[in-house]
Amino acid sequence: MTRRSEAQFLERYRPVEFPGLPKYAQLRETLLAAIEDGYWQPGSRVPNEAALASMTPYSLGTVQKAMHDLVQSGVVIRRRGEGTFVAKRRMAMNAPLHLHFENESEEPLAVFPRIVAREKPKAEVPWSEFFAGETEDLLRVDRVFLVGKLFYVFSSIYLNGARFPLFAERVASELEPCNFKDVIRREYNVRVQRIQQCLRTEKLPASVCDVLKVPKNSKGCKLELRALGAGGRPVYYQDAFIPPNPFKLRLADWTPGS
Repeated sequence: MTRRSEAQFLERYRPVEFPGLPKYAQLRETLLAAIEDGYWQPGSRVPNEAALASMTPYSLGTVQKAMHDLVQSGVVIRRRGEGTFVAKRRMAMNAPLHLHFENESEEPLAVFPRIVAREKPKAEVPWSEFFAGETEDLLRVDRVFLVGKLFYVFSSIYLNGARFPLFAERVASELEPCNFKDVIRREYNVRVQRIQQCLRTEKLPASVCDVLKVPKNSKGCKLELRALGAGGRPVYYQDAFIPPNPFKLRLADWTPGS
């Protein structure tokens, strides 16, 4: 990569701080943005780790961790003796339930999810009351959704990691195109019987604005979902942050127990 192209890359994809994400994850998101925008096309070669370290304000170790994540998630592939290349486009999500956006003709927009974090949640509100005595084993899975290749949605889903361990164990790229509700039903025979939904307009958190690539202090929608199974036992809790957009969001057309 020439110095001119390095400058163009930094001007367009200068890394932004995302509170709560370590430096390597911030760089990973920057590189993903370049790939999703087409700066690096599928099949094209990505600069090597030393070159990326010289192009960005990160150490070689940080770059190596970021690239390792991209390899593990299947976004890029390594070819021995040749370098690192952008993989084929990731798959669209199969029948999204909660993020079902439609255009003017009521045709659904394809949704391309990406898992950006999986960890034990640190705070205990507002989902702690919903899970009652099951908070000790909770897992939070953060995802970024590219909707119709037009805008992003950020979502955090909370579930019991001991009850549903594959969400922590399975490779991210295998989970990304899946509807989590269907995975829970198929793998654990747990059916959602009821979904409580709450939608409100509010100022989006600054960290979420960075992820959604919208200006700070932007207003958007926050969709809160509480999924309950047999006997009212919690299955999952989900927050989704949606930026302003011209599309219709269809709220969960589904049959209880399906």
